Amino acid sequence: MKPTMLINVISAAILGLCFAGSVTADSGDCAAELQAVTVAITAATFMGRGADKTNLGNKVVQATAKVNFDKCDGAVDKLADIDMKVMDLSDDIGKKKLSPEDATTIMNATSTAVQCIGMIETCK
Repeated sequence: MKPTMLINVISAAILGLCFAGSVTADSGDCAAELQAVTVAITAATFMGRGADKTNLGNKVVQATAKVNFDKCDGAVDKLADIDMKVMDLSDDIGKKKLSPEDATTIMNATSTAVQCIGMIETCK
């Protein structure tokens, strides 16, 4: 097995472990919206190493934790970080690591999650 292929396999395994419990019923408000961000990231095809996908997935986990502790501004910041990274990955001229279609899907999911977080009563 080539080293790059081995890295991708290991990254995918780690990603699966990270996402496995990232958004649960304990997330309460906006759990479905945050799960949709996870699904969009998981479904996207990233070129190169799997680190970008893993890092984005970790940001969803962090955003979920922030929502669980009513730190809504922090959750919104994590989702904004995802959008910024996704734009960077899809705009890199000559080295696109993410298709515009996948980028749009992820950004639409983060936008919906941000709107939901803004509606949480304890966040107002």
